[in-house]
Amino acid sequence: MIRTVAQSMQYNSSRGVLRFIVLLSIFLTPIIDIANGIIGENSIVGSLIRGIILIENILIVFSFNIKNSSKVCQKESLICLSCIGYLVFLFCIQAVYHNGMSISTDLSYILKVLLYITEVVCLVACIQEGVLDRKDFESFWKYSLWFIPISLIFADVTNTAINTAAGNKGYFMSVNALTAVLLVQVILSLYFVFKRKLSIVALLLNLVTILLIGTKTPYIFILLALVVLLLFDSKNRKNLLISILVGAVVLVLLISTIFKEQFNSVFQWQQYFIGNINEDNSILNYLLSGRDELLIAAWQSFQGITKIPAILFGVGPYSLFTSIGSYSEQGCIRGLEMDVFEIMFSCGIYIVVVVYRYFVKALRCKSGDRTTELYLNLAIILIGVYSILGGHVITEAFAGTYCAILFGYKFSFAKEQQERKLYMVKGRK
Repeated sequence: MIRTVAQSMQYNSSRGVLRFIVLLSIFLTPIIDIANGIIGENSIVGSLIRGIILIENILIVFSFNIKNSSKVCQKESLICLSCIGYLVFLFCIQAVYHNGMSISTDLSYILKVLLYITEVVCLVACIQEGVLDRKDFESFWKYSLWFIPISLIFADVTNTAINTAAGNKGYFMSVNALTAVLLVQVILSLYFVFKRKLSIVALLLNLVTILLIGTKTPYIFILLALVVLLLFDSKNRKNLLISILVGAVVLVLLISTIFKEQFNSVFQWQQYFIGNINEDNSILNYLLSGRDELLIAAWQSFQGITKIPAILFGVGPYSLFTSIGSYSEQGCIRGLEMDVFEIMFSCGIYIVVVVYRYFVKALRCKSGDRTTELYLNLAIILIGVYSILGGHVITEAFAGTYCAILFGYKFSFAKEQQERKLYMVKGRK
């Protein structure tokens, strides 16, 4: 009996340590990007920390597999291992083919894709094994919904932000990655408003942050999302409408006073591009910010029969980026900036299937509550569509990790529902 109690205490202790490590790694996600922005583009601090997190994810996943964990964990760990093996093989082949010229570009890109995959698998394993639960993920979102917008507004007010073409991105390195994260946070802020009224302030902060960035895409996505929510959330429609109206009034007041200069800058920037829409610069080109031209350049860079192996197996990030640069007449290494096509051409169809398989799995798993299902699925769809059309989601460590956390949040509801049903069945017996 004493031995059994000692083993139980040891198990709970090791699980507590593991929980702390995993939560620390996800809570550090926005802080790592801010540190990179403050130190500068050439900083290796973020890469080193995320390299450690990647190794940590792999060790956690395979430690569960060794301990005869659930079939779900075993299956996901095998998929994860196959991705690691394939991408390492692709990296080595490309390094030899390009005489080492591709090492830096390929390594950076492949590690970001692997960080996303291993993060999802790690969080799924931790949920399945009872290390993390729904409350852990909600704690993260409560922190992130406030931390990210406040950090960006602080950078703007103190004039220390990194500027973009029409606004600024605070201390964050990627506008697209930040935009994708903020889209999710706006939807989750609305979701949490029904639980905590103070969340409407978090909603306003995230909307102001989107305004400061100066990109057009989030406005389109948010308007579409609000229409969907008003149509399908009949239970909270009244409260949702009040939240939207209050948010709109406060936002207009902020735009006309404190952030008037920033809004004018964004408006003039977009007005300039809209005014230049013609035969050479179509509406599609404007909406996709020229990515349609990059996609055409990528497709044209593969001649004849080479298109088939490029799609099936990938040509490596370095080969793809240099080809796009030459065919788009920019003469530089340039990404495609549309994740699904960029990953397919650089890493092959298998990696694309694995990457977007997690979106499908997250959408298919049941949370047990219609409202939760609607808001989380909408957030997943928004970031998924943004990944396909806007890019820099899966291929950026910051946004890719947030994708994994969002999926983990949805999976935690499903796990909770599963345990509740099991408890009810045992109670009947």
